[in-house]
Amino acid sequence: MTYEVKGIKREDVRLIVRESVQETLGGLGFDLSRKSDIQADLLYLRAQRQRMEDSRHILRKVVLSTLVGGVLVMMLERLF
Repeated sequence: MTYEVKGIKREDVRLIVRESVQETLGGLGFDLSRKSDIQADLLYLRAQRQRMEDSRHILRKVVLSTLVGGVLVMMLERLF
């Protein structure tokens, strides 16, 4: 099936999109001849981002616990 919208054929759109994606990925430094490496790189970046988010969450818990603990210690020292 071919679709024509405002004089642009579907094949032309597919070609434009394919070239744009290749140009963009190539510009970002991806080796387009090794697609499995691109996929591995993207998976690594996702895992790295998730680890950073987890670390940030743990750091917030540690800081909050330290602050609450410090306040409790100061309150207990005043009582005794």
